[in-house]
This record gives sequence, structure tokens and C-alpha cells, in this order.
Amino acid sequence: MDAINQHICSPSRLTEMVEQIIRTTQTFLLAEASSVMLLDEAGDSLYFHVAASTKSEELKRITVDLNTGIAGWVAAHREPAVVNNVSEDSRFTGEVDRSVGFVTRSVMCVPLIVHGSLIGVLEVLNRINGTDFTDQDLDSLQAVAATAAIAIENARLQYSLEQGYKATMRSLAAAIDAKDPYTRGHSQRVMEYALMAG
Repeated sequence: MDAINQHICSPSRLTEMVEQIIRTTQTFLLAEASSVMLLDEAGDSLYFHVAASTKSEELKRITVDLNTGIAGWVAAHREPAVVNNVSEDSRFTGEVDRSVGFVTRSVMCVPLIVHGSLIGVLEVLNRINGTDFTDQDLDSLQAVAATAAIAIENARLQYSLEQGYKATMRSLAAAIDAKDPYTRGHSQRVMEYALMAG
């Protein structure tokens, strides 16, 4: 668990951080594939933000409605699910499998919740050694999910702050340029020269 926590807390960018989370989790839990699905802006479906699978590129084009499939059920009910034989679970639709040509045999999925708000789900698929996912595995995945949810939210907030700072600097530069026609465009030219010199 210490290795997972170190990987989660170190990167500053969301995608890189999420990739580290799922790779480490997948290895730790001996899973064939793993993914983080985040809630879209409308709050009615999940999209694959990062997937550690041979089908990761295909998955990035797929969304899952809440209450559709096991991941949708987990998101809608905010409860974890361990399904060691998906063919025996009525929540499993197989739509994603058919879309990308993957075969899901077992799933362990937990919600990502920050301050009472759902931001997505973390799932691992198909135990490599053929054994079932256990309650201990679920406890481990929930611990990772709790830390990951906070890390994802912090990365989003950091990005939002950076964007706000950049917008403020652009507004200040525009105000300075508007005040004096002689210096109009000076801030932009200084930035361009600095970038060329760099």
C-alpha cells in the first residue's frame, strides 16, 4: 500500500497520476486490466479517462450511462461491487466488451467519492491467476480509491487555479495595453521573445 500511496501523491498532472494509480493497482491486485472512469460534466454518464488494457484507445471513445453495467451501477448507488463471474450477474451487459473485443470474466469496482460527491469509479478486471477477488482485495481497492479520489480532485483544483491565474495575467496585460496606445502589444511581444529565447 505504501508503494501505491507514493505513486498517487507524486505526479502533478491528472492523466499521468491516474495512469500510475491504475498500473500500480492492477499489478498489486494481479488483474488483467484496470480503468478509471470519471463522471462527465452533465453527471449522467461515465467516460474512460485512463484504461490499462490492450484496448485502452478504443475504450476512450466509450461512455457508460449511470445504472448501465456494473460500473454504472456502482456510480449510481455509490457502493462497491465484486463480481467473480459476470455471466451470473444481471447488471453485466457486455456492451463495452462487444464494442472493443475484450472478454470480462470478473470485475471489482469501487466509487471515487470526494467530500460526499461522486467523481467516478475505479475498476479492475479478470484476476490473472484465475482466483476470485476477495474481501481483502476489495478493502485494498477501496483504500486506493479513497486516496485516488482526493488526488484527482486536487489535480483538478490545481489545474483550475492555473487557468484562473493565466486568465488574470492576460486580463492585466490587456488592461495595460489598452491604457497606452504606444505600448499596445508590448506584453504579447515580450512573451513571444521570451518563448523564442527559451
